[in-house]
This record gives sequence, C-alpha cells and structure tokens, in this order.
Amino acid sequence: MIDQPSSWFEREWVLGWAGLALTVIGAIIAAILNRKSTRLEREKLKLEISSLKNDPEVIADRREIYERLRVLLRSIANAADVSYGDIGELHSIIHDASFRFPDDLLDGLRSFLRDVLRLHSTNKNVSLSIEQGGAPRHSEYCEQNASALERVLMYGDDLIETFKAHVSR
Repeated sequence: MIDQPSSWFEREWVLGWAGLALTVIGAIIAAILNRKSTRLEREKLKLEISSLKNDPEVIADRREIYERLRVLLRSIANAADVSYGDIGELHSIIHDASFRFPDDLLDGLRSFLRDVLRLHSTNKNVSLSIEQGGAPRHSEYCEQNASALERVLMYGDDLIETFKAHVSR
C-alpha cells in the first residue's frame, strides 16, 4: 500500500539523522585511533633517538656543535660585543642542536640567545649615547650593558658542565 507522504518524510528524516550520527561516531573513533597511533610513533621515535645517543657519529656532531658554540662565546667575550654574524651563527647552532640535544639544553641555548641579543641592543644604546655626547641615560645604558655582558659570560662558565654529559660516551 502507498505510504502517507508525511510518514515517508518522517522515516527518511529519521534515517538521515541516524546516518549522520553513525558518520560522526565513525569520525570520532578514527580520530581516537589516529591519536593512539601518533603516540606510538612518538614513543618509537624516542626509543630510536635514545638508541642513537651513544652513536659515534651523533657524538661527533654534538662535539662539533659544542666547539662552534665555544668559539662563538670566545669571540663575544673577547670583543665584549656581538655582531650580526655572531647572531646568525648562534641561530645556526641552535638549529643544528635542536635535532641532537634534549629540550632542556635547547632551552638554555635559547636563553643564551636572548642574552646575546640583549647585549647587542645595549651595546647599540651605549654607542648612540656616546655619539650624542653622553645622553642623559648614558649611565643607565652602561649598567644594562654590563649586566647583559655578565649574563653572557656566566653562560660560558656553565658551558662545559651543561654539555659534558652530551658530548662524551
């Protein structure tokens, strides 16, 4: 027998909503499974990285990064100034280190970068105040510069201890 138009519409409407609900549930289940597989992949990557920890090639790469950082720090300490080339080299060192060192060491390098940038900017302020004949804030700029230089040099004192565990077998 022919269904009433309203009952046909109601049946199709219910089936449409049921189909939508199943689609949403399927998408949620797929997202959960994908998240679990992503976690597993991360764990596998961590295990692979930890197995490479004592790989001679990785140790050599780490030592090379450490040596570049030592040379850069020596250059900054000798000049008590930072050039744009020094800043670029430090960015390069941080980039190379990001694949070979743990996050806590990278956080220290990023903090060192901020101190180096602060030293660079305070040096510029001191230079400008000298050019202007000893601007009113010259002594303040000199104090900021000395503080920034002290922070950079303190990083040099801790450099060996920070990297020691990562550059030896």
